[in-house]
Amino acid sequence: MAKLFLIVVHEGTRELRTLQQELARRYAADYEIVCESSAASALQRLGDLRAAAGMDVLAVFAADAMAEMTGIEFLQRAHQLHPHAQRVLLVPRANRSAAKPILRAISLDRIDRYAAMPDRFPDEDFHYLVTELLRDWQQKQQRQSTVVTVVGERWAARSHEFRDLLQRSGLPFVFHASDSDEGRALWSWCSAPKVLFPCSSVSTVQC
Repeated sequence: MAKLFLIVVHEGTRELRTLQQELARRYAADYEIVCESSAASALQRLGDLRAAAGMDVLAVFAADAMAEMTGIEFLQRAHQLHPHAQRVLLVPRANRSAAKPILRAISLDRIDRYAAMPDRFPDEDFHYLVTELLRDWQQKQQRQSTVVTVVGERWAARSHEFRDLLQRSGLPFVFHASDSDEGRALWSWCSAPKVLFPCSSVSTVQC
């Protein structure tokens, strides 16, 4: 079963601790909460998760203002690594002047949503948005069925290229390492003589 990640980046120590506490208290039982203190470290973590098998990033939360880049710029780069993850811009609750550029960023598909930084415990307004994100993701998963099952060597370049192609194409797929029990069973099943039905909606490939 895939691990499900919520990624947070904020340069403020207090703010990052607040976000970690709010998310962990409510969601840590079912989701992996990863908090990073810089845009560079967060992008590195996102790259590592993209290269690994069975790691799904559901949402990325980024502070509006950071030293290395703006939150919008960061979320655009995060989108290149995980195009199906929801992009949430975090803004100070009192910052009303940011509303117009944020709405423009949403209209241009640079981010998906924005949220005020939680400032009380628990902050139910913040949790309402997070729960809505997770519910939308779950509903999408229920509507989708696996189109392709990939069996390959976990760290092989060919495996990475094939998974990257499927991910960028938006095709639902499952990856199994060739030395795993599932991978060996699937390849054995594919190698055995059988009747293939033209209407089958699931394909299995080895790379």
